[in-house]
Amino acid sequence: MNLRLAALAVLIIILGYLSLLIFLPFSTYLLAAILLAFMLHPLHRRLAPYIGRRPSAFVLVIFAVAATLTPLVIIGYLVIETMEDITEGIDEIVLIEQLEELILTFTGVEVDLVSEIDLAIQRFAEAALGELTEILAQAFHFIIGAMLLVFVLYYLILDGSTFVKWVIDVTPVDRDIQQELFDEANVITWAVLKSHLFVAIIEGTLVGIGFYIAGVPNAAFWTVIMIVMSILPIVGVSIIWAPAVVFLVYIGAFPAAIFLFAYGAIVINLDNYFRAILVDRESDLHPAVVLVGVLGGLYVFGVLGLFIGPIVLAIFKATVNVFGRRYPFDSMRPIA
Repeated sequence: MNLRLAALAVLIIILGYLSLLIFLPFSTYLLAAILLAFMLHPLHRRLAPYIGRRPSAFVLVIFAVAATLTPLVIIGYLVIETMEDITEGIDEIVLIEQLEELILTFTGVEVDLVSEIDLAIQRFAEAALGELTEILAQAFHFIIGAMLLVFVLYYLILDGSTFVKWVIDVTPVDRDIQQELFDEANVITWAVLKSHLFVAIIEGTLVGIGFYIAGVPNAAFWTVIMIVMSILPIVGVSIIWAPAVVFLVYIGAFPAAIFLFAYGAIVINLDNYFRAILVDRESDLHPAVVLVGVLGGLYVFGVLGLFIGPIVLAIFKATVNVFGRRYPFDSMRPIA
């Protein structure tokens, strides 16, 4: 009997390892589907009784795709528009002549920048052509991953509760402990999402409104950048807001600079207050741990890691806390 049990355990380990190999190439897309399904599940519960489970899941997938693509399109448009505004304000010929004079002054070498730029563009084109196969492979991987994300998201919204029930059934842990872990994970995940995503959108938008009122150029573009930067703890919007105040002082717009400084300081302090409520009180997660989770998650999972990293660390901490409450260290000590 023990031999058969050992053989079954080995088989499970082998199949689990093979399953992991299958999962890893598209892990980022699958984790994104899981996170989106978690966020959309409350909406599905409310919508499904009115239009049906499958139509509800389909509508929410369309909503998720639109909510994801729309910011990317807006960011792309703002970047292009900003670059056009910058290039329109620059006289390329005068700029090149000034750079050539500057190089000649400091190095004593006369350089034809136009020829050098043309040569650099030619070399870049040749290098890009040489990496064409890799570029096409990455593009194909992205397309497959995006299709997989949408497909899995639909079925997670539709049958996610069945999957959770299966996990509960096969996990060799007492049901009350499982429930405690699920409750902790639910609270922590929502706390991280609200503190990093929702608060970031609110803070970046509010400071962006201040940029518009103060007359900072390309306020819409900088608003999008600040929303992204606000996700990062400690750094936040200050890395954009402070230079903007300095810029207004530099150009002599002192009333606008004073307004933007005071307005931004108020918004940032409100942001710290809301983050403290949503993270510290709900998840009991230290800001230093959040920062490690954000940066480490960014390194491992890419942009999605901004959310996945802190959630993983928070759930790990919750699991250890539950284990510590259920099985105190003193109870494990041998009796003398």
